[in-house]
Amino acid sequence: MSRQIYTGSNIVLLNLSGFDLILTPETENFIPEFWHTKKTDDWQYIILPRRSVSFLQVFKILSDNCAGKLCYSRIFFYELRDRPVDLVLEPIDTKTFVIYGSNPSFPRIVRRILANPKYSNTVVFIAKFNETKYERYKRAASIARRIFMELSPVTISRGLGRLLGVKIENISGRMKVTLCVSREGIKSTETMGGVSVDIRSINQCL
Repeated sequence: MSRQIYTGSNIVLLNLSGFDLILTPETENFIPEFWHTKKTDDWQYIILPRRSVSFLQVFKILSDNCAGKLCYSRIFFYELRDRPVDLVLEPIDTKTFVIYGSNPSFPRIVRRILANPKYSNTVVFIAKFNETKYERYKRAASIARRIFMELSPVTISRGLGRLLGVKIENISGRMKVTLCVSREGIKSTETMGGVSVDIRSINQCL
């Protein structure tokens, strides 16, 4: 696969507790103020007045309220009320999200999700826009998902840890595949299913 001419977009597909998060190159250049200038009458506040609120519960809310639309969301966890989380995303289905931007950086958010913290009172602000950007990443996402499904059992059987994600890059017209695993400190290249892939810990992938 790495020898094929590849003209698709670069992405990282992460599977975190059953949710697929597709990170696009745009996440590195996200400016929250840009989204504040977009005009929409479709916005809402959702309040979760309880304890033990997780990121996954917030993503479920975003899935329910942003289906089929590009959304800007600002999330206020009570414990981090002075440091809200900004996301620009597009739900593709109930468990798949394309991430176009974040503040703080998405690698930091991924580490929080993996740590599975629980927050108390949470407020989620959502603004919806009649835009979609998924088509440019659709092919790469399909390839990454297929690789994930095929190689997930292999990483466990080889003692590489749990497969958390697949990174696809266009390097001089060829596809470079990196597997992102839960095992810390790993850095190797192996052949799996006839495909040469790099193996990296999740921190190195992000």
